[in-house]
Amino acid sequence: MSLARRPLGTVLAALTAAAALAACGPTDSGSSTAAAAPPSTAAGTALPVLQPSTASAEPGTASPSTSAPVRTASPTASPTPSATKRSTVSLAGYNPKANSQRDIDAALALAKSDGRRVLLDFGTNECGVCRAVDGLFAKSRIRTTLDASYHVVKIDLANSRTNMAILSHYDSSHGFSTPVLIIVDAQGKVVTNTNRTGLPKLTETGFDGFLRQWAK
Repeated sequence: MSLARRPLGTVLAALTAAAALAACGPTDSGSSTAAAAPPSTAAGTALPVLQPSTASAEPGTASPSTSAPVRTASPTASPTPSATKRSTVSLAGYNPKANSQRDIDAALALAKSDGRRVLLDFGTNECGVCRAVDGLFAKSRIRTTLDASYHVVKIDLANSRTNMAILSHYDSSHGFSTPVLIIVDAQGKVVTNTNRTGLPKLTETGFDGFLRQWAK
């Protein structure tokens, strides 16, 4: 189409546009202006630019981050209770309502499982020497020896034919002087009997030596 047939204003506008394009230079894809523009979708929304440090790693590849991986500590397991754990027996005084034979049977059963011996303490709450032995039982040194080597059963002899019969089972003597301390093994066999040998020295060292002497 020739310029003569077009309106003068249109021709001048075309010439002005051509001159402007020539001044801007080439518009290929490698120009800095094109590189600065963010990518866009067909709808014209700019796409987010992913930074290398936050990009997700493909399965089986190392994380692009240079920091050491964070280790999550596994939950602490509950302590397993000891198989030979036993309840603490009160060694102060004698319980007239206790079922002594049942207590002895339970102690023997424990002795079979853990290898300890059984200390049978026959006496009464009115007996002064019995109370002296109770005082020795409270000593930490002696209690440590008892806990390591014995199961203790305290048996009340006051007005109890049943408990007297139990004592007679382990000692056939006709006379007794309380307290009577009898140590038996896990099968119920008598190891020592103070009604026959006499009480040990009622001092912390003497009584602890007695217990250690007959411990398994």
